[in-house]
Amino acid sequence: MIFNKKKIERTSVSKDWNTLKMPTGEYFFSLCIVFALYPLFTYLLNLYEINFSRELKYLVVVLLNIPLHEISHALFFPDRPGSENIVFGVLPKKLSFYVHYKGSVSKIRFLLSLLSPILLLTVLPFILILRLGLENNYLIYFVQINWLLSGHDFLVAVMILLRTPANSRIKDGAEKFYWRVCG
Repeated sequence: MIFNKKKIERTSVSKDWNTLKMPTGEYFFSLCIVFALYPLFTYLLNLYEINFSRELKYLVVVLLNIPLHEISHALFFPDRPGSENIVFGVLPKKLSFYVHYKGSVSKIRFLLSLLSPILLLTVLPFILILRLGLENNYLIYFVQINWLLSGHDFLVAVMILLRTPANSRIKDGAEKFYWRVCG
């Protein structure tokens, strides 16, 4: 396991890899998608009673969410967390945390990796909260925070679905994503 951005920047991509074309203003676009559905969470979970100003414990929920979010991505890589091929890190200038796999993976595996935090840390707990009638404000807040943290992952997944062939392999090249047809 490596915590060094320079390792990511050295990812080599030969000429037979295509750059995934992302829309301009991708962060704005992804945040629009995420924030558009945020009121649904608020309405369905009746979150109007949470008083964030006096609850320092909510900061702990945010700090707990970040590593769990990144680890959930790594669970779907071919190697397991702890491998030299998996890099966890922080981009301080962007206030962003990340996990990176040094190799390439199938389109399906990459999509599973991208969407795993949404499925495991937002959708599944959201369903459990509604089905079991859980009224734990910290769990509800955890679900909301993870949904907000997943905006970029959701956008990249949509772009991969729309802009790469079914039999593609995907490679994460730090700030860009690459693909090529296999088979």
